[in-house]
Order: sequence, then structure tokens, then C-alpha cells
Amino acid sequence: GSDARALRGAPVVSTFKYKLDGKKLIPGKSHKVRHSWDEAKVMRRADPATREMLLQRACYTMPIGDAEQCMLLATAAPHDEFTLADWKDAYGMGVCERGRRFVRPPRELNIRTDLGEPAVLAIVTSLWGEGPAGFEWEARRDGHMRQAGWERCLDVPALFYCDDHRAGVIIDDLLIRTRGGREPAMRLVDSLNAGVKALGGKPLAVTIDVKTWGGMLLTRSPCRRVITTSMPHYVEGVAAVWLPGYLATGCLPAGVPTGKALRV
Repeated sequence: GSDARALRGAPVVSTFKYKLDGKKLIPGKSHKVRHSWDEAKVMRRADPATREMLLQRACYTMPIGDAEQCMLLATAAPHDEFTLADWKDAYGMGVCERGRRFVRPPRELNIRTDLGEPAVLAIVTSLWGEGPAGFEWEARRDGHMRQAGWERCLDVPALFYCDDHRAGVIIDDLLIRTRGGREPAMRLVDSLNAGVKALGGKPLAVTIDVKTWGGMLLTRSPCRRVITTSMPHYVEGVAAVWLPGYLATGCLPAGVPTGKALRV
């Protein structure tokens, strides 16, 4: 029955993310790994009733698009400052009231029971990949922003404002544009850290010399009046570091997985 299927656990998919900025990695590591609920596979394998339930509960984050990103950057005057703050384990801090769920950990983690059998884990927090998880994280994040005195724009949900200051968020990457110094951004970070600490989370990672945001390269002119964004430059920079020769030949080095082999 459904209880037996639940105890077998939902599948988890692993994503390996390679970063140019070593500050965003654990010392000695070349990449970070995200283990996510594989809801696509759950949907494919579900019976009609379960599939309908999954569709009804699905609610995803409000994305920030190119127009919203440019809108935020265009508000910057030459003397304005940018600060980037990054939540850690954001989805794990979501407002989750869905009770206990079961997942099968990825094979590479090799988590086993006392009897040596592959383990199934019970989780009570939101997990990346679950339909409701994005909304649950948004509820937590926006609540903490409101407590800090920053309100979400009604017509542009991914943008926030406080007096003359503005901020834009891409899931858990918060770009803060402040006027009259960086102090308002640091006060915001202090307030957000207090909320994170109360939940047992890690402090936000803060970047002062902002070069990238949401996979885009950000370049400011010497007069600081013009801000240029470019995603191809950032992608090509990552490829040049991790896949040398690929940009010139168009061929991946031997051993680089593609297609279904990317799924662990």
C-alpha cells in the first residue's frame, strides 16, 4: 500500500556545482553538491491519485527575470553600493508543516542501517525539488526581510525596498543596493542572521566586491554610471577553468558525463 511505498523512500538526485569563486566552497573542495528530491521521477512512477495530489500541492518560487534584474541595477547612482548576501541551506529553513517524509539518500553517500542495509531517511524540513518547498522558503525569507524593515514590492515580488535602498533576490542570493554607504546592508544582514541563528542555520555569506549575481557577470564602468551584465562571459569563464579546450574544439574531454549519465 501507500505506507509501504513511502517506507521505500522517494528518490534523490544529486547536482554537482563548480564555482569560480573559491570563497563559496568548502576549503579543499573544487565543487559543491546539492542533493534534491527527484519529484520528476516520483511523478513518473506515481499512480493517478498520487500524481493528482502532487500536482495540486505544487507551488514554486516567484522568479526574478532579466527585466527585474536590470530594473534593480538601473536604480544605482554612482555613489551607491552593492552587497551580496547568500543564505546557506535555505530550503531547509522553510516554513514546512507537511510532517515526515521518506527519501533514499544518493548512492555516493553510502548511508546504511546498523544491519548494513541501504538506509531510508525521514525528513521533516523542506527539501529542494519538492513542489511546495520553494513557497515554504519564500514564506520564511520574506518574513525575515519584513522583520528587518524591508517590504516586498507587490507588483515585482522578487524586489524589496526600505527607504531609498533596494534589494533583489534569486531564491537565496540577495543583492542589496544601498544609498549613503553600506551600513544599511550590514544592518539587514545582521537581522537576517539573527533569524537564521534562531533556526539553527549558518550565517549568511557576504560579498562586498560583487562580481557576479545569479550566474551573471556584473561590470561597473570607471565612472560607476554604467553597469553591464553578461551571462555568456560568466559561463565561458567557468568552462575555461573546468573544461579547458572545450571552447576551442567544442568537444568535451574524455570522461565528462553527458545526458542521463549526469544523474547520480
